[in-house]
Amino acid sequence: MRKKSQPRYGSWTVTISLAAATVLYLLVSFFPTARAIKSLRDEIRNDESYITHATSLTIALAQNQSELERTREYTTSSRQRLPTHGTFSALLGRITKQADVAGAGTTRIEPQPEVELDTLRVVPVVFAAKGSFVEICRLLAGLEGLPERMWLDDVRFEALRETGQKMKCEMRLVVFAGKSENSD
Repeated sequence: MRKKSQPRYGSWTVTISLAAATVLYLLVSFFPTARAIKSLRDEIRNDESYITHATSLTIALAQNQSELERTREYTTSSRQRLPTHGTFSALLGRITKQADVAGAGTTRIEPQPEVELDTLRVVPVVFAAKGSFVEICRLLAGLEGLPERMWLDDVRFEALRETGQKMKCEMRLVVFAGKSENSD
């Protein structure tokens, strides 16, 4: 007689067990480890980006320090050129001398009331001269060449009828002057 074959559940049991073990391995070990690795890689990329950014900041900081030093040197140099109360009359003399050197005649030089600012004074000066157009241009160039800081706030030209080629120039100079207690 023939033996009836019995179903072979043993091979299915092994297959199902292996499949269950694989799914369990994926869920418990592989996927969490892959997430942790991805998280570490993202953290490393962020850290590398931070380091790269910090390096560029170091360069920018060095450039800013250099610019700050140049600014301090310029400020110190500028403050040394500001006239003080004691040297202001000498500046007015140099302005008049510039007119003489240019060939123009000074007709008026009159300091106006000063304005006190935080670290310096602003002294308007009304200055008038007469001469030819070329002489007035030389006068303006000479004023520009003075070491003191000044602005030309207002310039007016007027032709003088009685002298032919001569003209009158009236200007308002704004002179920046140092304050005695803040001039160091």
